Amino acid sequence: MRSLVLLALLTAAVTPAFAQWPEVTIQDIQTVANADSSDDSAFNADTVRVVGVVVDDARSLWIGARWSTMITTPEGGPWSGLQVVQNDTMVGGTNFSAVQPGFKVRFTGYVEEYPSGDANSGTELILLTNPLVPIEVLGIDALPEPEILTCEDFATRQSGEPWEMVLVTIQNAVMINNDLSSDQALIQDDTGFQLTVEDWYNPLRDSLASGLYSWPPNGSRFDITGHIRDLPNGAGYAIAPRSSGDIHLHALAPLIEDVTRDIVIPGSSDAVNVSATIYDMDGTVASATLAYRVDGGAVTEVPMAPAGGSIFAGTIPAQAHNSVVEFFFEAEDDAQNAVMWPDTSTYLYLYHVLDEGFGIYHAQWTPYGNGVYNSDSPY
Repeated sequence: MRSLVLLALLTAAVTPAFAQWPEVTIQDIQTVANADSSDDSAFNADTVRVVGVVVDDARSLWIGARWSTMITTPEGGPWSGLQVVQNDTMVGGTNFSAVQPGFKVRFTGYVEEYPSGDANSGTELILLTNPLVPIEVLGIDALPEPEILTCEDFATRQSGEPWEMVLVTIQNAVMINNDLSSDQALIQDDTGFQLTVEDWYNPLRDSLASGLYSWPPNGSRFDITGHIRDLPNGAGYAIAPRSSGDIHLHALAPLIEDVTRDIVIPGSSDAVNVSATIYDMDGTVASATLAYRVDGGAVTEVPMAPAGGSIFAGTIPAQAHNSVVEFFFEAEDDAQNAVMWPDTSTYLYLYHVLDEGFGIYHAQWTPYGNGVYNSDSPY
């Protein structure tokens, strides 16, 4: 009832449309012939009018001191999503801040690519405030169901660009790394491809920052829904859930944390005892494994034994002087949900075997220069 009353007030207050600007569709703005060469809109820098159904309220997105929402076509599909932004929220009379999900609205603004000059930019409609053109609320319409896609759909720009700003669902995703920088995470689905998860929406961003919510443990399976967003600097695409309610867990894999070893810099005669806290929030830990390799060679697996409470321990045998030993962990619970930690595509734990001569080089050197933790010392 509140939405209907607000809709009536907004509709009654609308001024006549500024017909000197062409009316185009969301698909007209978003469709590009070859996203691999350029994903810029054909209407970039043009002032246009466009009609869409509002997906979120104007304060949902983390976009600084601005208002923003996603709009869509009722039928959904590729090229059907667009972000609308009011840059100057001190300008009154736009009525933008009052829109609610389901409102069918005509917006007038200019098309912009953000970041400007980036080959992989996101297309936005910037609400026109000089001259001021209030939004026109035309009615209420149904929102489309999220598109069911896979991580492989975002492996290339040509396949991913049609879904920019569209609400999608990735089914049966697995958490690969829940501890990327800037509160991002990394998932993988049954196609074997990966996709970044980010905290673009304020409710999720705030709960992650405050510690009230954490991404699911590595190895967990779930369905995830969110808007697709271009990441700058050629980093591909990300899915942005609106809240933790957009993540529907199937099962929780064991959680691995608090990794320690008893000798920080072992010598060639020292076996190294490695331990970690491993526990399962919806079952029991059935097995835990310590996996290691020496100087980039073959991986050897060592069963880990319970060492009191939730602590499991394993031993890496003594290695030769100047060896580099890398290691990681695997665990499985009683429901056969498995986890590997850390994400071995990014980095592994490591140490040097030195009878003498630990120096600046050893403290600074890392083989994972392209990884998320490329600035971290192994020590």
